[in-house]
Amino acid sequence: MYLPDTFREPDQERLHAFIDRYPFGTLVVAEGGGAEVAHLPFLLDRPSGELLFHVARANPMRPRQALAIFHGPHAYVSPTWYEQPEQHVPTWNYAVVHAHGSVRQLSDGELLASVERLVSVYETTWRLDPTLRPRLLPQIIGFALAIERLEGKFKLSQNRSETDRKRVARKLGGEIAALMRGAATRPRRRGGAKNGGAADR
Repeated sequence: MYLPDTFREPDQERLHAFIDRYPFGTLVVAEGGGAEVAHLPFLLDRPSGELLFHVARANPMRPRQALAIFHGPHAYVSPTWYEQPEQHVPTWNYAVVHAHGSVRQLSDGELLASVERLVSVYETTWRLDPTLRPRLLPQIIGFALAIERLEGKFKLSQNRSETDRKRVARKLGGEIAALMRGAATRPRRRGGAKNGGAADR
């Protein structure tokens, strides 16, 4: 991933919170000269530093190394929103987190615990009845991705003036504006392209 310092998010806890907030990710496995992709819900286990997930047993994916990608909010940014629009070009604001690491298969006990935790996080009434476990769990296979490298790219107008950042945040609103306000509280970093646009991506 092209990652200028201007848009690098170094705060690991902020990246963990991002995964918790946007847990439906894309798993990319490049092995044997090709690439396999799966779209999955992940659970971040902070004590172990692992991402837990499962796939259908019929899915042939059995990764040893993988990349999990988590996408946050994103939005088009018009140059007309800047103080001096004639000096800039259109661009896109977005936030994304990449987790690289080795993958191991979960034991039956770990898989059960992972599924029960997934249910407890997202479900308010339904529970995995013990009578269903022998029928349901053999249909899936669980994995844990040990995070060896965690990268965050929060491209949120940090290479603009404070006035322009505020103008863009007002236009966009919502979650991406909240992320922009968080990014704007940290010192600006060098490395962004002057005119923005595709050069920043």
